Amino acid sequence: MTNDARPPEHGRSTAWSPPTEIGTPLEPRNVLRRFEVLADRAGLTGVTLHTLRHSAASFLLAAGTHTEVVQEHLGHSSSAITADIHSHVGPAHQREAAGRLDQALRW
Repeated sequence: MTNDARPPEHGRSTAWSPPTEIGTPLEPRNVLRRFEVLADRAGLTGVTLHTLRHSAASFLLAAGTHTEVVQEHLGHSSSAITADIHSHVGPAHQREAAGRLDQALRW
């Protein structure tokens, strides 16, 4: 994925934006409007595109996807940013760490 902010050439898809049905670049406001309609139909209140982006990244990391892969997918400048924002230490991770420490102390 590139961080190139220039719009794509007419009719060409890019890593960040596929073309419309007629080949023109997507307008961000139109994408947002369509998302809001679909979210409303699905009964999703309070869900934004940003919420979905954050959730997808968090789920990928929790599932064991390498931080660098998620970083590139999101377009972050470093994996540290991705880890700081999207890695969450839940009860399962805390139990796993405690179990590993217990095993290490039993050597």
